[in-house]
Amino acid sequence: MSAPELRIPAGSVAVRVHAFGAVEDELAASAAQPWPRPVRRLYEVLALKSPGVDVIEGRVPVSALVTAARVRLWHHLDIVNFVCAHLEELGWTIQAHGAHLIAHRVTTHDAAREALTARGLDGALLAVGDADRDGRPRLYSGEALAELGAVTQGAGEAGVRSGVADV
Repeated sequence: MSAPELRIPAGSVAVRVHAFGAVEDELAASAAQPWPRPVRRLYEVLALKSPGVDVIEGRVPVSALVTAARVRLWHHLDIVNFVCAHLEELGWTIQAHGAHLIAHRVTTHDAAREALTARGLDGALLAVGDADRDGRPRLYSGEALAELGAVTQGAGEAGVRSGVADV
């Protein structure tokens, strides 16, 4: 079953928030070093109990990876929740789209950037979303989403199809 087409009004600015990935991606991220502090502490505790966990070598069994993924996702989804709550308060519409949430609002890039900065969302958006070339949260227009191969332009709106390619 494919995701329904996502409709974004013309003149909108959008941000893409990464909710979570496929199981293999989440487990790989849990294995990749450097580990976030809570994950490292978890592995250190597990190493005391299990000879299969070696923090120095970075060797952890799948059961530990699943536990670490739970810790990482808990923290990550807390940030996603924070971002979504503040975007909704600012009048953004948020829709699920595959492994992402697409938040959009009819506004200019400058006004969106000012509002996000004033609300202190820049850092949180960078933790869960896309970054632009300047290291700021990436603001998409319909045309920018079209560059990803994810948008068809219609009269007065852009339709984001379910096959969003990552940048």
